Amino acid sequence: MYIGRKPADGLKECRNAKKEQFGTERITSLIMENYMHDPASIQEIISSEFYRFLDEEPLYNDVTMILIKISESNN
Repeated sequence: MYIGRKPADGLKECRNAKKEQFGTERITSLIMENYMHDPASIQEIISSEFYRFLDEEPLYNDVTMILIKISESNN
């Protein structure tokens, strides 16, 4: 199985009130912890964690996320 990720810089570079970036490592960790779910569910998990991380800090950039999950066929 392969889950491709290509977050736009807005997602990984957004900062919370402590000036911490959401970051590529956090995104990768969330994907690895939730790989067994379908892409829409993984996207929802990442989005929920992202907005929890921001803690009402305003967005100053666009946020785009595309997830593609490729699984081996049983044929």
